[in-house]
Amino acid sequence: MTLTCKKSDLSNVKCLVTCDSGYSYDAYSPIYSCVNGIWEHVTVTNPTARLDPCQRVVVPVSKTLETSYSIPTMGPAICKFFPDVSCALKDLLSNMDCVASGDCEVEEDSL
Repeated sequence: MTLTCKKSDLSNVKCLVTCDSGYSYDAYSPIYSCVNGIWEHVTVTNPTARLDPCQRVVVPVSKTLETSYSIPTMGPAICKFFPDVSCALKDLLSNMDCVASGDCEVEEDSL
């Protein structure tokens, strides 16, 4: 972890947290400010202005998301609408960010 700080004037400092390769900073913001000698991230639960550590980036080997859905029985008329529901669900799942990036895929088990 590297902390790069710059003084904006005599009493204000801004610091930027950067992490080594393979690590990321998961805190709310990587920028910390000290205004008039007081760090803005000092709280009751963090009275010493401790910074969160960088976390190792771990890419999972695989991810599985199983979904199921049911359609209320409305008699034989529902049969003609089932393909539309199935297609709508497949379209919804296919538009997930991980599908677009290639990190996951949609498999049709029993639609």
